[in-house]
Amino acid sequence: MELRPPLLDHELVEFALSLDGSLLIDSDTGTGKLVVRRIMADRVPPGLFDRPKRGFNLPIRRWLAKRPELLGDAIDRLAEVGLIRRPRALGFAGEQAWALLALDRWMTASGSW
Repeated sequence: MELRPPLLDHELVEFALSLDGSLLIDSDTGTGKLVVRRIMADRVPPGLFDRPKRGFNLPIRRWLAKRPELLGDAIDRLAEVGLIRRPRALGFAGEQAWALLALDRWMTASGSW
């Protein structure tokens, strides 16, 4: 499941898929995201695009320690409609917990229940 909101916009994805390949990768350096790099060159600090990738870690364990009912309620709703089997223990953490919470919020917001 893609959790980065800009990539959930089907119009943006369709536009990106329509671009000619020569606009996506710099033929001299082999670096990708050429269109983004050119558009954002004057808007971001120098060297930003040259840094190695890093993760974006959320404090999910801390959130769930403070509000364990968030995950429990989400699991209950997802199990009720048959999307998951109810686990014997709530041993979800990190990315699994975040994916379940995001799916629950999306289903709630979209009225899919």
